Amino acid sequence: MKLRLLSLLLVIQVVVFGQHTIKVVAHRGAMKFAPENTIAAFEKAHQMGADIVEMDIRQTKDGVLIIMHDKTVDRTTNGTGKVSDLTLKEIKQLDAGSWFGEDYKGTEVPTLEEALIAIKGKLIPDIDFKSGDVKPLVELLEKHGFLEEAQVTTWSSNWDHLKGLLLVTDKLLIRPSPKKVNHRIAALKEALNPPVVNLEGDETSKALIDEIHNSNMKAWVNCLKKYDNKKSMKKAIAAGADYIQADNLDILIPLVREHYQR
Repeated sequence: MKLRLLSLLLVIQVVVFGQHTIKVVAHRGAMKFAPENTIAAFEKAHQMGADIVEMDIRQTKDGVLIIMHDKTVDRTTNGTGKVSDLTLKEIKQLDAGSWFGEDYKGTEVPTLEEALIAIKGKLIPDIDFKSGDVKPLVELLEKHGFLEEAQVTTWSSNWDHLKGLLLVTDKLLIRPSPKKVNHRIAALKEALNPPVVNLEGDETSKALIDEIHNSNMKAWVNCLKKYDNKKSMKKAIAAGADYIQADNLDILIPLVREHYQR
């Protein structure tokens, strides 16, 4: 009898912890510990225990999708100029790590394809689609098995980008913000019927997340900038967030683990 009870408890634990856990999202990789949007940052996020890695996508002058947050390469490399005005060859010659620390000197700006190869079997990508054509994005995700094996989340402040993705594939989890419809979840669902809703730290509440869940959608909470702290993270966990994105992974990951150990 005791053995049967123990087996039942183990099954329950697998269901609760293995399938319905909060997903930890590493913003631009583990950007507090390695240069943002680089393979090094993605590998560090995996080592720390993240589930998903957020990466920003832009397209070069010669049509290659690369990982870069800003419109220009100025802030995170030793070069200057707009990504859209530079070829991949020119961008590959830049140092994307020295600004962060001497240990990362010579780090390259990765292409999307290089990033997908690096995280395969380790992390799920979250695509912040800044600019570029949606078709090559979907083609690369499909080529490397992410459309079949992982629930890729895709966010953009430009709803036309998200609608464009829906025309190409229905396998991506698009993630719009409800701000554009004044947080009317029913209107958001009617407009895009997204599987995931994007919330900022100041929008997080149990009532709103309950409404999102009742509409058969999931809640993604960004604990970034002034909300990248223990208080906001605890609030998101208590409110029922399905995904929490942060830079301070060293704070978030222990909180999520503690939550499921209670």
